[in-house]
Amino acid sequence: MIRTVIALLTNCTVALVILAQSTVPTPAKPEDAKKNEPAKSTPSPDVEKALELFKQDKPGDALELLKKSAKTNPLQTMPKVQLAQWFLQANKGQNARILTEQAISEDPRHPEGYIWNGNIAFNEGRVTDAMLNLSMALLLCDDKRWDADTKKRYQKESRYGLVSCYESRGDMLGAKEQLIGLLNDDTKNAQLRQRLAATLFRLDSVEEARKELIQAYTDDAALDPPELKLAQFWQTKSNAEVDEKKAADCREKAEDWFKKATSTYGKNAKCYRDYAMWLLEAYKTDAAGLYIEQALKLEPTSAENLAAKSLYLLYKKDFAGADALLETMYKESPNSLFAIGNLCLALAESTDEKKKKRSLELGQALTTQFAKSPVAFSIYGWALYKSGRLDDAEKAMKTAASAGQVSYDTAYFLAKMSYDRAKYTEAMTFLKPALEAPHGSFVFREDAKLLIQEVSKKMPTEKKDPPKQ
Repeated sequence: MIRTVIALLTNCTVALVILAQSTVPTPAKPEDAKKNEPAKSTPSPDVEKALELFKQDKPGDALELLKKSAKTNPLQTMPKVQLAQWFLQANKGQNARILTEQAISEDPRHPEGYIWNGNIAFNEGRVTDAMLNLSMALLLCDDKRWDADTKKRYQKESRYGLVSCYESRGDMLGAKEQLIGLLNDDTKNAQLRQRLAATLFRLDSVEEARKELIQAYTDDAALDPPELKLAQFWQTKSNAEVDEKKAADCREKAEDWFKKATSTYGKNAKCYRDYAMWLLEAYKTDAAGLYIEQALKLEPTSAENLAAKSLYLLYKKDFAGADALLETMYKESPNSLFAIGNLCLALAESTDEKKKKRSLELGQALTTQFAKSPVAFSIYGWALYKSGRLDDAEKAMKTAASAGQVSYDTAYFLAKMSYDRAKYTEAMTFLKPALEAPHGSFVFREDAKLLIQEVSKKMPTEKKDPPKQ
């Protein structure tokens, strides 16, 4: 039902949502650039003192101290930009915007103010504003006042921000140009090269993408192997493809690359695990089990492998076996949506009343802890239903469905409740599109197939006019 340990939510057709692996990097925020940068030096004592003053609600004093410190350290973050960052962290966006504009006004040829202004604009969904600011920052990096290292740092921050902007617009050519610029200054950055490969793939330059992935893996063998990344790329493309014929072709290519990954890297557990997850979503449950077992042989204590095994057991309706695994995971990660949610599901299917009661407790905790998650309410609704509380279950399910999209399993839960209310036409509207989907995360698919047979028997027959005499 949930694969948050090993997957992310992606959209699917027919207004449903499947839980599928998202492997092509999604548009990132400009500040994500810092993830691939060398660690910066520890803040100076004056900056730390200024932060303490800010926390004491003394922003004016903090600013004065930052200005004083900047006089002896010209490479320090612009005082008003630094203060703007703290205001933004304190959810005071208006203060942050005003200070950033003031910083730019006071030093209009300093890239940092534009970079931070672009950051704010991007986070607020103003991509055009972000691009204009970041492009200006990139131009100002050539100012002679900056030494080589400082110039390089500002260029990097500007380019990473622009990559995120282009990606958010689907402009892969623009993203490609900025990524190449980044790699020219950081040729051994393997993660960055993988990101370029993802961009090239989205531009249909598959062979170029493969070459970049090979180089990235050569530079950093801790990354996913090239064959596995290509399998993931094709998988993601299949999930996004509207045309079913094209989607089927993408799935075929994905499986080919998964097979190449497992045969080429026989000691890489992730290759086996990712292929197993793909097989589960292709409704090839038994085959998936074989690859999960192989992954567990290589890494028997891996949390990801144990999560995959528990999901497989749910597909096999071995709820007792899944329960045992998930209990261990829940103890180790009590705040994990995956562990709480799937344990709740496994316990709800038990005939033991104590376990059913505990499933309700977990379900309630789940909706409290993950109040914005439709999946959380769907699981709680099913736990309520299995405990015979149909009215309460329907309320929870309505909350889950209010997001506008539901998972295939949620569609089954809704159909089951509609069937119990003798709303057979409504039940069919949930079941039919879910079962017609050729690929996706659907733990209760076999149950849904049985239910649609029962619903079909109850559906009102179409009335036909008698033949005219």
